[in-house]
Amino acid sequence: MKDIKDYRNNELKLFVVANIIALLYLGNVINVQLVINDDTYSNLIVTIINSALFSSIIYILVLIFDAVVSTKIKNVMVYWFFPLPGQVAFSNWKRKCQDERISQKDFLYHYKKIYDNMPQEKSTRQYENVEWYKLYRKHEKDDRVFSCHRDYLMFRDMTASTIVMLILYIVLGSVGENVPVCKNGIIYLLVMYGIVSIATRSRGKRFVNNVFACDIYTGEEESKNASLD
Repeated sequence: MKDIKDYRNNELKLFVVANIIALLYLGNVINVQLVINDDTYSNLIVTIINSALFSSIIYILVLIFDAVVSTKIKNVMVYWFFPLPGQVAFSNWKRKCQDERISQKDFLYHYKKIYDNMPQEKSTRQYENVEWYKLYRKHEKDDRVFSCHRDYLMFRDMTASTIVMLILYIVLGSVGENVPVCKNGIIYLLVMYGIVSIATRSRGKRFVNNVFACDIYTGEEESKNASLD
């Protein structure tokens, strides 16, 4: 069985390491002059030790955070207090078409029963999420759903890791002299947060709509096969 979170041993670790190296470079902790200057070998050794220590602390704490922090907190880091894609999946489709593969008319017809049973409350987030999750469980093994779900979780965890790195960078840099906090480093992490956050939202929307596409077109194929029998 495929491990949907195998990215923790691959992409996520590389993402954290790459960002740490970028922070060290932006803070002038490591630079080309230390390598090419013969008079600074001792400084180079000290810098390597300090950089390795700083990198190890951030790396370990980020991975620990990823393992212990709840999904709810990670979702808040991406969506803040706005609804998740699954919580407004049916409401969004009622307003306008959300995916070029499915017409709004076909979507509303296919899920007419869900719309008819939708509670007349101000917020229908829980109802919509539950109904969407039922569809997801039917198609979770489909490659299109699985791969998009994996990408969504990976970018979500990258977003959360970026926030953790930003906090650790400021805290550790403030208390230690060897890794000073620099404006460029903070700007870099904020920009990176924006990029991976947008990527998470994009893949989340695609993930939700992939479930709908699989459900609608699989249902149509089953109906055709039944009529042929």
